[in-house]
Amino acid sequence: MRVTESQLQSLALRTLSDNRVRLLDAQKTAMTGRRIDTPSDDPTASARARLLGALQTESEGYLSNVEYGELRLRQAEIALSEGSSVLVRVKELALAMANETMSAQQRAGTAIEVDELRRSLIDLAGTKQGDEFVFANVDSTSALVDPAGNFTYDVDTFFDVRDVEIGSSARGEISASGAHAFAQRAVDPNSVDVFKVLEDLSTALTANDPTGVRAQIDNIDQAHNQVVAERSKTGIRLNRLSLAHESAVQAKDLYVLLESDLVDADAAEAFTKLSLADTALQAAIAVASRLQGSTLLNVL
Repeated sequence: MRVTESQLQSLALRTLSDNRVRLLDAQKTAMTGRRIDTPSDDPTASARARLLGALQTESEGYLSNVEYGELRLRQAEIALSEGSSVLVRVKELALAMANETMSAQQRAGTAIEVDELRRSLIDLAGTKQGDEFVFANVDSTSALVDPAGNFTYDVDTFFDVRDVEIGSSARGEISASGAHAFAQRAVDPNSVDVFKVLEDLSTALTANDPTGVRAQIDNIDQAHNQVVAERSKTGIRLNRLSLAHESAVQAKDLYVLLESDLVDADAAEAFTKLSLADTALQAAIAVASRLQGSTLLNVL
């Protein structure tokens, strides 16, 4: 079959056009570092990449919840640790002032210190992380107790702690229970109102009543036990969040890696293809020039 000049020109134009498209594609891949830039580049891989992107976003959400919870629980743990130290000091004072040899003046002076320690406990119960109270059980923007040491909600009804999603089908607690740590609750006959215990101790000291002081020592022990018990629970919650933190990071990194494998181009391969595409285009131009002279080049 005879090949006409028109056919040769048409073939040369198609070859040049195809090589130009390949060069542009290779340039885009080399510049962006992505093998898939639009769904049409690879519909199947693009759909998988979107799914992996959604899973990555989900993992980042879990990670954000976990990190926020860790901050709250660390603040609560610090407050409970300091509260424990305060109560240890209160017991030391009570034991010393229960001695019959102590004077009214000494007990009155100690009452002032106990009042200060009580105010410190009230401040610790009002510990905040950002704009939220870490011991609040009803409304995280409202303090656990008022400045006088009175609870702002029904501790027998509201004593659970906040929880959030920390993984697929998993929730984690992100706060400490102020009711368990500081309140007297009907469900627990041994529990005491920590702030009331210190108030009663101060009253006995002010009244120079050693018997009344001795009567509060067991209550101080119970107050200390409540604070320590809630601190232990807070540590357990922190450990759970630590594991969830590690899992969320690993999941996110895995999804990022899998998505990268789908859509990102190998740098060495991309620049090799770019070089080959450029060489192919130059060769096509050279062949076309020899076949048809300058006519085709003028068209280009």
